[in-house]
This record gives sequence, C-alpha cells and structure tokens, in this order.
Amino acid sequence: MANLCSTSYILVGDKDKVNELRSVLQKLKDTKRTRVPLEPRWIGYIVQDVLGKDWRDIYCRGEWDFSSKDVKEGELHFYTDTAWNACNEVFQKLAEKFGLEMYYVTEELGFNIYETNDSTHTYFPDEIIVTSDEETEYINGRKEVMDYVNRHLGTDFNGWDTMLSDEKVDEVFCIHEMEVVD
Repeated sequence: MANLCSTSYILVGDKDKVNELRSVLQKLKDTKRTRVPLEPRWIGYIVQDVLGKDWRDIYCRGEWDFSSKDVKEGELHFYTDTAWNACNEVFQKLAEKFGLEMYYVTEELGFNIYETNDSTHTYFPDEIIVTSDEETEYINGRKEVMDYVNRHLGTDFNGWDTMLSDEKVDEVFCIHEMEVVD
C-alpha cells in the first residue's frame, strides 16, 4: 500500500482566469463516467480532459477536491491525496495553461517530506509542524514552537538546538520544518 501524500494548492492570478479554471474543474468533477470505474476526482481526468495529455505520461496517482477554505478573489484553493508524493507536474501545467502561479505545501509522513514552494510564506504561513500522540499543530516560527513545547512540558527552553536535542522533547514530539523548494 502506498504512503499517503497530502498537498494543498493555491493557484493565483487574474480573477477571470481563476473563475474559468474553477468552472472547468467543477464541470470535470460533476461529469459522470461510464467507462472507467474511477472516482470522478481522479487527477488523471485533469491530465486527459483539461491538459489534453495521456495520463500514463504524467504522474497522476491520486484524487483532488476543492478546499473548504474561504477563497479570496483571484485564488483557487484545492487539495490532493496522492500516492507517495505530490502531483506537482500536473498542477504546474494546469497553472501555466491558465496563466496562473502555483503555490503548494505537501506532507508525506512515511518519507518525512514536508515541502512548500511558498518561500515568503504568503499563502502557507506555517513553517513548522509539531506532532504528538494527542495532536498536530502547524506553527509559524521557531520561537512559537519553543513556546508551545515549554507550555506542554513545563520546560524553559530558549535555544532551538538545545530543545531539539532534549530526550523528553524527542519522546513527546516530532518536529518537522517545512523545506522550501523551487
């Protein structure tokens, strides 16, 4: 069984182009398929029906859906659940076709993939993910992570490396910094 990779995308640009793409994707999502017994949200349908390419030539193993987040004008928010890694090539080509910019954040726990291409954290402000048995927190910076850990453990860490090397912290939390990629 493949590891689940969750990715959130935001395509940004001219509001008319964003609305056009939203309509195209909604129509695609609503299309009833009779020949292929796959979920209507299969990413391969975007490859073949919107991009006009053969789905076997572009990695598209997974499903997509619109995000439930409030959408700002000129932004299209959606997410994917895919096998092993993100299907960024598909969505980069989609953004290019509609003259939009693509930003994403992706998480794949099995291979410790925590990546974003949002280098300014404009669209995805959380830089660090902290998980424990009880919860997962998305946090904006190292100081905020230290405050969070100190609050939960009753400690008083004021150095990042000191905190990360502490055995108790290691027993209770997994701390992952988002890697900024191109």
